[in-house]
Amino acid sequence: MIYGNSIASWLTALAVIAVVALLLGALKSLALARLAELAERAPTSVDNVAVRLLRGTRLVFLVLVGIAVVFLVLDVTDPLRRFLRWIAIVAVLIQIANWGNAAIAYWFTHYSARKGATADPGSVTTMNALSYAARFALWVVLLLVALDTFGINVTALVTGLGITGIAVALAVRNILEDLFAALSIVLDKPFLVGDHIEFDVFGGTVEHIGLKSTRIRSVNGELIVAANSDLLKGRIRNFRNMRERRNIILTSVPADTGDDFIARLPELMRRAVSTRPSARFDRTRLRAVTESALEFETIYFVTTPDQAEAAEVHEAVLLETRRAFAVAGVRLISQVAASRAS
Repeated sequence: MIYGNSIASWLTALAVIAVVALLLGALKSLALARLAELAERAPTSVDNVAVRLLRGTRLVFLVLVGIAVVFLVLDVTDPLRRFLRWIAIVAVLIQIANWGNAAIAYWFTHYSARKGATADPGSVTTMNALSYAARFALWVVLLLVALDTFGINVTALVTGLGITGIAVALAVRNILEDLFAALSIVLDKPFLVGDHIEFDVFGGTVEHIGLKSTRIRSVNGELIVAANSDLLKGRIRNFRNMRERRNIILTSVPADTGDDFIARLPELMRRAVSTRPSARFDRTRLRAVTESALEFETIYFVTTPDQAEAAEVHEAVLLETRRAFAVAGVRLISQVAASRAS
């Protein structure tokens, strides 16, 4: 007799454990193959998560299931039962950790691919950091559960960790603000690497989005390093999704200009704008009348977000207007241009 059971009973128990483990392993392989086939045929999040969880199921967990079945038959002493119970708890928690890691890895990978963050090194770094933080939190929770299961009082430990966490959070408050701001930038995507943005009195092209700061190359060539929290505190102008640019030209002619030319002025400005295919004329109206001049306002749109092309269109319109005025024999007092996004 060994621990209250005969050798034949123990051999039978071992056989039952082996059979149960083999059957569960075979069922795992069949289910994994079936789910993988379904995932390839009609990919969904549920299928992919199930495949990852099955792949993360370890053999030791299947053996423990067989041992649990054997306990229904054998009658073992309390020391052995308690020892096997502890081993089973540790194995189950490790298996839960594997499942949790697989689920976390899939979620972050799927989210990054869906949002296009894989092409942005800064977003990849942020998502990896968040993935590690989620895994760390999972292991901490499982460790506390294991300690509590083994009879260790974790109340004081949790209280101490809470007080320590509050103290650390207050000490590194600015760093945490930037970290959460980086999370907000990655998830909400107010701008991406390569976007031209303006904030406060600065502007430039985003080169890198980090965990604490964002690097922006200004139009003058210098590198601007801005804290993520400072970026999100104000208003950001992002020109990536700009559809067109609205330009305004203020044209001043002498006050004694003939009525016939004043009547032809809108058509003259329309022709000047229409010389470029990427320009769309809107209107020309008399804006102001003074003793020395008549001021007309011309509004047109450049149907491209490219700043260089918009500048070329604006230059072409101004030069064509100057030539048209010269042909008509009318003195052009001034042309003041203003431009803003629309």
